[in-house]
Amino acid sequence: MDFWAGNIMIPQTPQTPLKAIDFENCFAGQTNHPSETLGFQLGFFYRRDIYKLITEAAYDRLVDDYVREIPGISMEKFNEVYLASKHQYVGRKQRREVFLNGNLITG
Repeated sequence: MDFWAGNIMIPQTPQTPLKAIDFENCFAGQTNHPSETLGFQLGFFYRRDIYKLITEAAYDRLVDDYVREIPGISMEKFNEVYLASKHQYVGRKQRREVFLNGNLITG
């Protein structure tokens, strides 16, 4: 629930995968809302710091290409949450409410 650039370790060798760190506010397991959860995470990632490094249009193109490769993702459900979460502040308590109680953010 705290996926942002500061929680990603970049390896020194280019072919090595990135690693996410800082799992104090995470949960493991299947979600009943995979499209919306991914939409929130990628929108939150942009809003948190990435907007300083890439234009929104360029980020949207990368996200769209990535998400279309994931089987079972509903673009309609994904976009509803993604577009809202890119532009609104969602604090830790609100993120817990979204993920743990299923009260999804929409525009």
